[in-house]
Amino acid sequence: SYGSFSQTWDAENRLVTVTETGSGQTTTFAYDPDGQRVATITPNSVIYSPYPYYEEEVSLMPMGEVGLLDDILTHTPKTIMLAQNYNNPVVFAQPLSRDGGDTAVVRITDVRSDRFTLYIQEAPNKDGGHTTEAVSYLVLEAGNWLLPDGTQLEVGRQTTAATVGPGINNQWLSVNFTSNFKTTPVVISQVQTNNDPYWVKTRQQNSSVSGVQIAMEQDSGRSNVHGAEIIGWLAIEPGTGNWAGHLFEAGNTADVVTHNWHQLNFSQNFAAKPRVAAAIATYDGGDPAHLRYDQASHSPEGVRLYIEEDTVTDSEINHTTEVVSYLAVEGDGILKAIDNGLTQRITYAIAGQTVAVRVTGDPDPANNGLHHLYTDHLGS
Repeated sequence: SYGSFSQTWDAENRLVTVTETGSGQTTTFAYDPDGQRVATITPNSVIYSPYPYYEEEVSLMPMGEVGLLDDILTHTPKTIMLAQNYNNPVVFAQPLSRDGGDTAVVRITDVRSDRFTLYIQEAPNKDGGHTTEAVSYLVLEAGNWLLPDGTQLEVGRQTTAATVGPGINNQWLSVNFTSNFKTTPVVISQVQTNNDPYWVKTRQQNSSVSGVQIAMEQDSGRSNVHGAEIIGWLAIEPGTGNWAGHLFEAGNTADVVTHNWHQLNFSQNFAAKPRVAAAIATYDGGDPAHLRYDQASHSPEGVRLYIEEDTVTDSEINHTTEVVSYLAVEGDGILKAIDNGLTQRITYAIAGQTVAVRVTGDPDPANNGLHHLYTDHLGS
């Protein structure tokens, strides 16, 4: 005999509690908004379904900001005051729009805790003066971060003189990630200093879950290694998500981007055109190159970009196919995340009752992970 049972329904918290009449033992079933069971709770255990729905309590730290210089950047240095102070900020401001026809990149200098300076640097065979252009900027505190939706992000900077180019013996800086990426992250890099004022940008290759190779690249006629600079980089898991109120998308194109305009279509459902940071992720073509984008095409659905070569040694600007890495973030303002370099404890609750704790950043790896708690009541 199965005995008799009574049943109650808590609509606010989506809980069904079944009580056995004879013993008084209760079993509570928790459901998500779609009616899928996510947990079975008894006095001695909590059994989770494959896709649990939790009320999550987490402490987010301001760790970055995003913005746009809308047709105001030229060859004259411009200082951007930041909304907050940082201990070790890393700046990404590329690609540059393509309003002016001369070959150009964005150069960053004087990165401080509360500001940074940037300007348009034309290739050495151009006159140096440049019309107004647009560029998005992304400032991130160096470190290991966990976005609220669970996406891993690592930001770093290193000093190097590693340089590649057709006139020198290529030398690459090997960057080793400390985050435990499960898939190859999207990587974007940029020169952070102006110690050597000669024209320069970064190139990348061989991204993997464990690291990436980055180097500086000058123009096609340069035979000297560039002076040592600080190189900044970010590595973020690919995909779409919500960055504490900012929709974002991180991804890599197929190996199809060339000197011709390429349409990059976003899969994220942006309501407004996002700020975009991007870099050439491969080194398939030996001619020095960088990215430019088309302002007129920039929309919530996507943007057009292409690979621009310099014409220092010849007028031929055809470039073979490359992969482009990009990070698109909707809305200006402060970015927040969990500091994965510190011991963090995220609690999860069902109907106000803590049922699990996720620990990250503990010096003892055995303490990290999701720990389920057992409870004999649901709380009030």
